[in-house]
Amino acid sequence: MSQFQSYQRYSQYVQGPDGIRLAVDIYRPSDEPLPAILIAGRFHRREIFERTKAIVEKLVLSGYVYMVLETRGYGASFGYSQGFCEPEDSRDVKSVIEWAAAQPWCNGRIGMMGSSNKGFIQETTAVTAPPHLVAITPAVCNSDFYYQNYPNGVSALPARMQERPIKTEMGAPVDEDPPPHYPMATAALQEHENNKPFIGYQFIPHMFRDTPNDLFDYIPNLAIPPCEQSAAVKESGVAVYQMAGWFDPSVGGQLITFKDWGGNILIGPWNHFQITHGTSSFPNGNVDMGEEHLKWFDFILKGTDNTFSSQPPVRYYTQNAPAGEEWRESYSWPLERQQNTTFYFGSGQTGTARSVNDGSLRLQPPELEDHDEYEVNFDIEVFDPRVGRMDRYCPLDMREMLDEKGLTYTSQPLQAHTEVTGHPVVELWIASSANDGNFLAYLEEVDEEGHSHLVTEGFIRATHRKISKNEVWDSLGLPYHRSLEQEEEPLPMGKPVKCSFLLEAVSYLFRKGCSIRVSVTCAERGVQQPERIHNDSPPVITLYHGGATASSITLPIIPQE
Repeated sequence: MSQFQSYQRYSQYVQGPDGIRLAVDIYRPSDEPLPAILIAGRFHRREIFERTKAIVEKLVLSGYVYMVLETRGYGASFGYSQGFCEPEDSRDVKSVIEWAAAQPWCNGRIGMMGSSNKGFIQETTAVTAPPHLVAITPAVCNSDFYYQNYPNGVSALPARMQERPIKTEMGAPVDEDPPPHYPMATAALQEHENNKPFIGYQFIPHMFRDTPNDLFDYIPNLAIPPCEQSAAVKESGVAVYQMAGWFDPSVGGQLITFKDWGGNILIGPWNHFQITHGTSSFPNGNVDMGEEHLKWFDFILKGTDNTFSSQPPVRYYTQNAPAGEEWRESYSWPLERQQNTTFYFGSGQTGTARSVNDGSLRLQPPELEDHDEYEVNFDIEVFDPRVGRMDRYCPLDMREMLDEKGLTYTSQPLQAHTEVTGHPVVELWIASSANDGNFLAYLEEVDEEGHSHLVTEGFIRATHRKISKNEVWDSLGLPYHRSLEQEEEPLPMGKPVKCSFLLEAVSYLFRKGCSIRVSVTCAERGVQQPERIHNDSPPVITLYHGGATASSITLPIIPQE
């Protein structure tokens, strides 16, 4: 039952550390000091409120002050935006947090929430360790932003994000801005004329992690991602509850962040856009995000003894699980019962796919070395190129759109239900007529009628194949590619080399009688080809299997109890 029956909204400017005026809406149910929740992002603050109104009202009427901050360059805030996230954001948010903590209506305990860019800003703010920031609740955002945009070096920048308009409309004036002309909001809008594209200004195709951008005095992919400063987050003591979707490109990175930072994580059958309200078409896939946030903030900001004090930190949804058993819990990641099982690529014909090769997938490595040749097909579209992998759920049959345009390796029908929960890893032994190239691997389930369903996927750019040491990735048994420019390794002409890379994390129950398939291609419309690869002269690649060049996929299989 709600603690309060109504609330009031008022707005004002709060000064950032460099004196910039930042517009903030404040929703308060009373004059008494209460814990506060802040959301900060690159959208108009009233738009943010309307998108999350049901969640916000549940929090406010339950005894929280709710604040919405427009970051510089948006709404009524002054300044201009340099893109998705910039170093000034965390400093601005820290100033607002410390200002709020000193107000009579705040008890000094502040949390943050929000998804995507609004989640990423939470993580970069945690790096700065504001004294009064107690908890963050980032959703669908990867602390390793380089890896999300350039998985293992492959440029996978979504077109919509690169092309988002530079200018914004005038935001809602703050209360102190005199009508009818609102000179403050009007002046802020004039400064917004310098706004840069959401993604395509800071982050451009074919960047290494340490590629400088001459437009800035910092290296974007080293200065911005919070994973580069994980120690500061852990030392800050800020509590972290991540929310993730299996169909969002952040999910694997969020699990790796959980392994590094600890805290809690929730993973549902959602894409990048569904997580705001936790809605899904999957059986029992919905979660009331208002209740979820309230339970978390009551526990962490008010000290309420609820289920967060005793529940396992990992809660996740398993696709195809029996009705009522879709949601699982774990005290660890990876799951304690995980058994890494390797399936090896082999020669065909299996008669299961009209692919270039129709190869096999088997538990024993072929003794003899063999290979399949493949002329790169650029006419492949699995994901909507406008949003790319921000919606990775693809319910269509993969045969015509993917399998028949690439190399496939298909297992015998499974003799029992087989659960895969974790991070699959692929090892490809490849050669090419070009000295670079993208390699894309898709894990699929093939049903008894031959229909092929996408489960998960992973990419690598061949010249980024060098494996670097990373304590967190190493603890998970995953190959980490630092992707520094000095580590670039062109493909030697005609000589096989090994490319090891992970697929996006997944929890999926392969059904008895179905088969496991891996499809390998070198192109997809949502990713950008390396600079030297052109559609008018497709390279010919060779994929080796068996003997000393045993290409394979290792699946994290969970034995059924």
